[in-house]
Amino acid sequence: MKKFIFFLTAFMLISFSGCNWKVEIVNPNETMIESETDINKEPETEIEPEAPFITDEESEKDSSEQEKSERPALTYTDSENTYSLEVSKPDFGPEVTYIDYINIVNDRLYASSHNSSSGIFSADFNGKNGLVLENSKDDSSYDNIDDICSAGGNDIFILKTDIPEKEPFNLRQTAIKTDSEGNFIEEYFLFEAEDGFLFGSDIVMDKNGNFYLWDYWGKVLVFNDNFSESYIIDHSEEGVFLNVVSLNNGNAYVTTHKGNFLFDHEKQTFSGIIDVPIVTVFDDSGNSEFDFICHDYENLYGYVFEENRLEKLICLADSGIDSNFLHSADIDENGNITVITKELIRYEPTVFMIFHFEKEN
Repeated sequence: MKKFIFFLTAFMLISFSGCNWKVEIVNPNETMIESETDINKEPETEIEPEAPFITDEESEKDSSEQEKSERPALTYTDSENTYSLEVSKPDFGPEVTYIDYINIVNDRLYASSHNSSSGIFSADFNGKNGLVLENSKDDSSYDNIDDICSAGGNDIFILKTDIPEKEPFNLRQTAIKTDSEGNFIEEYFLFEAEDGFLFGSDIVMDKNGNFYLWDYWGKVLVFNDNFSESYIIDHSEEGVFLNVVSLNNGNAYVTTHKGNFLFDHEKQTFSGIIDVPIVTVFDDSGNSEFDFICHDYENLYGYVFEENRLEKLICLADSGIDSNFLHSADIDENGNITVITKELIRYEPTVFMIFHFEKEN
């Protein structure tokens, strides 16, 4: 009987060895440490099999995963700043009773109203000292304004739609470059809509001088080399675009409902998916150390792309800000923060409120 047990044990050990099973006798008095690295570690003497054929799609996926892995792990920090809060309504004078567009660009407030013949209004970062922008080159006021973005320095780009008065009634979109006071510098033709549908209603310029006209439905019209070259990235069949944001490293990235991508201007497409915080990003990045300001409906954060660092700036509820009404936010180079909320009331003008946080320390 003992011989039978001995031969049976030897047979089992040989069988396990043939199946590449590893049998190890562990001293019960020793502490057993298990880690994912130890468990998945391959024998040093094992010869790696020849790599199989990889399709282009698999190669792009691997490249994407590698790019994600190269990003540093996301870290959270808390701002040590203290602020004094001032709450006000934007006041551009009695002529403006309804605001169509409002945003913060280059640490200034810009707004337009269809019930005013004056065009675009501007004010300080906290909504004070308002003024009317100067007229365009043909002495007509800026109307049909879709968006405003930074053009580098203190200059701005105004996205304008021209509606012809006679046939052909093709809508034209142009980007008008002005200084911060609205004085005309240059005008660039972007797109002519023969079917009556504009290409996009949002514009961004990154710090390398690339200009982006984009729409929610998955298309970006990219201009570079001082508007002399352009190309279209079309992902309309794969998803919708949520934001196109410029980064302090000179590039820009797009957020979609499927992920976040950097622009690859050499290949005229997107790079692989990159990891960024799952939060809502505001359009304007501001003039601070942060690449953009974002929120998660509880707190307002600043995000540093290169460090993959999210810094908590303020708690929205503690400041009396209803997260459901968040419209835009920005932070200047001195650390002062401005948040604009937008409340829609039926049959009444839209209510905008300005929350200006002045840095104290």
